[in-house]
Amino acid sequence: MKRTTNRRDFPRLLCLVAATFVLVSFVSFPSIGQPVQDWKDDEYPTTAGAALRFYEGWTDNWTHGPAEMFLTIEEREIWEGLEDTQQRKEFIKWFWDRRDPDGRQVGNNFKETFYENVAESNRKYRGIPKGWRSDRGRVHVMFGESGYVSRRGSQSLFGRSGGEFEVWTYYNLGSNLAFRGVTGEFLVYFIETSIGRFEIYDFQWGPGVWDRNLRWAFDYTIDDSIVDPIMEFETGESSGAYVREIIDGTLSIQIPLETWGEVGRGSMVSVPVQVRLSDLLFQPDDGQFVAALETSLTVGRSGSTDDSVQVSEMWEIRLGEEELLAVGNGSLFFPVTVAAEPGTYQAKLKVSHPLPATEAEWDQLVEVTADPAIAIVVGHASLPLDLSNDSAVGVLIADGVPFDSGGLLVIGAWMNGLKPNIEALAVQLETVDGGTLALSLEEVHWLGDIDGPLLVNARIPEVDTGDYRLRVDFGDGFEVTSAPVKVAH
Repeated sequence: MKRTTNRRDFPRLLCLVAATFVLVSFVSFPSIGQPVQDWKDDEYPTTAGAALRFYEGWTDNWTHGPAEMFLTIEEREIWEGLEDTQQRKEFIKWFWDRRDPDGRQVGNNFKETFYENVAESNRKYRGIPKGWRSDRGRVHVMFGESGYVSRRGSQSLFGRSGGEFEVWTYYNLGSNLAFRGVTGEFLVYFIETSIGRFEIYDFQWGPGVWDRNLRWAFDYTIDDSIVDPIMEFETGESSGAYVREIIDGTLSIQIPLETWGEVGRGSMVSVPVQVRLSDLLFQPDDGQFVAALETSLTVGRSGSTDDSVQVSEMWEIRLGEEELLAVGNGSLFFPVTVAAEPGTYQAKLKVSHPLPATEAEWDQLVEVTADPAIAIVVGHASLPLDLSNDSAVGVLIADGVPFDSGGLLVIGAWMNGLKPNIEALAVQLETVDGGTLALSLEEVHWLGDIDGPLLVNARIPEVDTGDYRLRVDFGDGFEVTSAPVKVAH
């Protein structure tokens, strides 16, 4: 039986179609549901540097800029809960840091490439909407320049007259599953809806709708952009407050920037290294257990190898059975240091375990300044790594193990460009309500030259179980340095 439609049903039918279109558009691309900023022509910068300065400067409304297309659902929820401009600045830095492919302190390749794509979209696409906000602009920012662009007519696509199409061909893009087709390519269709205006085209819904495969491609690309998913956002974090994993190599090594601050301070490159003892192979040796690490740090002017300086060291980690059992789930922490005049350098660190033949490599640009710096590490014990070199000392950190009330802790302070006044040293526990309790200093040793370390054995007073901050005051106008500690009876 043929079904007929009453004229009175048409308004309801049109409303249904419109609602479906809006819903599909909103689900497929979240920015469509956000307020649109009516920017002027000069608010579409056409160079990468200008684009970065303009869009990053719009702090409180940053999610209305081009970076919003890379926001995950979780990141959107965090942003909506931020309370002030300072928290938003911290969020923006965290957003880019967790997408930094190599954890460099100078530059961020992902961020730089992103704003190059934004600037190019602003130059190329001058219709309405303009630049990165156009459909072609958004695809270009997300995926970069396509491998091939062609023009196709409706006649060749559908066998009927209609609009002209611009077809972008992308070839397999790494791990982006949405691009893995039988032919090894992915096509994005734009239809010319008016002169110079191209809209994304879905073969089921028509112009203006992002098809399912393209939405998947966006989702995969957003997920793949996050290099360090364990880097959690917390308000009040200082610059560089995170741990960067070395992703090249087979040995699990961390560069714990959260405890170190700047890698290039005090006219030296000092790279902190943290390695879990469980990742090392220990061999029995005369009642003790021994593991070895070889480190090599090469520092040279960016773009030149003629004046590079290299320091190579062999660390020997020697523990008794009881010590190994006590800290076996913990980590060893130590820096590798090379003196350098202020300037920009390429620093390359290689750490290898000679017995299982595993290694890790870390490579980044470092900006060295003359400003001194102090970094402290709080652990359960210190460990000489090279008996012929007093300054070759590591600190053993037992992960998750609290310090005992009334017990000892060790503080390792590497002081880039400074020499401490031991007589002025003071160590305190700061309570959650702002009170302070002094620690008794039982041993203080200055083992190094200009780069430290200073080793301190301090006894904790009898205190209640809880979380505290350990404050270390070096006197003489030096900045007070602190670290969180947990105390238990």
